[in-house]
Amino acid sequence: MSVPANNPVLQQFLDIHPLNGKKFVEVNKEKDAMVELEVFEKEAEAMASVRTMSLEKLERVGRVMLKGDISKMKTAEIKRDLMITAKRDPDFFLNTIDDPDTNFESQIIELFDNRVVAWRNKQKDVYYNLPSNKKRLLSIPNGSDPIEYLKAFFKSEEGAVVFETLLKA
Repeated sequence: MSVPANNPVLQQFLDIHPLNGKKFVEVNKEKDAMVELEVFEKEAEAMASVRTMSLEKLERVGRVMLKGDISKMKTAEIKRDLMITAKRDPDFFLNTIDDPDTNFESQIIELFDNRVVAWRNKQKDVYYNLPSNKKRLLSIPNGSDPIEYLKAFFKSEEGAVVFETLLKA
């Protein structure tokens, strides 16, 4: 619906109408452009952060965000996949790269990649995979996210000691 400029009564009526913003909105090209520009700037910032990351940080962030074994990937592949992730959800990406938990989670994933610990029973059990110890470390309760459960365990007093030992192995 178009409201002519010479009809201020209809403009005021629509402005205070309870369905304003639900069933109809006022066309505001400048506001729309500002919102789009903000999205583009976030995408650019996220993608630029990938471009300037050190190789070590690329690998850390890649382990967490790409959810795969990145040890078989080349640097260009990791960068490309992280660029795609950064463009897809720049806010999440920027929050994740600065989150201290990202480094911690990366270290946990790296323990599995380096085969210091291993999953068994469809990621329900975590076992030591050391030459002298192949015992079960812990079981993941049903419905729990395995990595989140491990993070919580390794942050506990008992788990912190185990985590330090595993990092040295």
